[in-house]
Amino acid sequence: MNPKEYTILIADDDFKEINEYKEKLLDCKIKFNIELNIFTASKVNEVLDLIESQNADTRFDLILMDLNFSVGDIKHGGRFSGFKLIETAHEVNPISLIMVVSNNIVKSDFSNALSNLIRSGKISIQIDKAEEIKDPGLFEKNFEVALKLIEKRKVLKDIFTNHTLILESITDEEFKEQLKLDQNVVIDIIKSELDSEILTHYSKEITKINTLNPTTPENFHTKKKQGVNYRIVLILYQLILEKYAELNYTEVEILNRLKEYSGNINEITGRTKIGKDVVDLAFKKEKNGKLKRKKFFSSLVKLLIIHIDERIKFAEILSKSRNSAAHNLEKNLDFNHCIFAHLVVSLYIIDDKTKIQITNIKSARLQELPGYEELVEIINFIEAKNY
Repeated sequence: MNPKEYTILIADDDFKEINEYKEKLLDCKIKFNIELNIFTASKVNEVLDLIESQNADTRFDLILMDLNFSVGDIKHGGRFSGFKLIETAHEVNPISLIMVVSNNIVKSDFSNALSNLIRSGKISIQIDKAEEIKDPGLFEKNFEVALKLIEKRKVLKDIFTNHTLILESITDEEFKEQLKLDQNVVIDIIKSELDSEILTHYSKEITKINTLNPTTPENFHTKKKQGVNYRIVLILYQLILEKYAELNYTEVEILNRLKEYSGNINEITGRTKIGKDVVDLAFKKEKNGKLKRKKFFSSLVKLLIIHIDERIKFAEILSKSRNSAAHNLEKNLDFNHCIFAHLVVSLYIIDDKTKIQITNIKSARLQELPGYEELVEIINFIEAKNY
């Protein structure tokens, strides 16, 4: 088996520090039997160029980031330049794991900004250089945890790529801007949950580490059972699809499509009735027998009319899961449900569905968690190109 390969950026305004961390990384390369593709930058503009030039083939798995660029980059750098670089790195590629390595971690004028980036999940690991002097093995311990986090996050590569394809398929600019925000929230939530599974087992080996919605070993299993964050992801994905439906069809068109295709919808979903009947979702009968449109369309109505084909059955499953997420706090929702919702949205919105990425998703699905059968079904559907 070929060694796993990782792409790493070292960003520091001190060449000596850059070379020291290159040496430490090369030691880790031997220790963990991996291949490393290392980039370095000592100027703020150089760091920005490397961050902003990332694409699907050259994304940084790990960024070692200094905070203070005021010494080695007098022209463009500043005492707090690292914070802006971290914000940009997260915006361009929220999957990259950012490890802060700095002498300024414990300084009071850095603490608030640093805490905010930690809480928002933009920084995963911090190493105080003063602590490294006391413990020469500290970097290696933290790097080992970083590798485990990167491996756990691989599923996000597919999600991020599919999110990019979704944005490219949307023409409405207002919807696209909101979609970017929603998709960033989704990635940060899933990243937080995946990271927590690793961090709770390595809390003694790492220094000053935290993620979005900090999770301690004592409350982690309780929190996972409640699935609060995963509920947010399900609801967001359904709202994205509903908005997509509203952009494509007027209310009159929705009603006409429901009346015309109600039989098809029932047949495709494998159920003779959804509710009483598909039409009943949007209409109610008056005493005189005439149909009157209901005041509000249900979420399911909006999903069913987007595409009258095999994808409908997945939209219905998503709608049921979303209802459980919103109304049934006892329902156990987890990772598989979120990935299923992601693939439903991808199937509905992405123009060229042959580009939908599922390689890492297939490796990450968890048979022991609820929602596994539905996830397998939609993956098989995508692989069979039945759309």
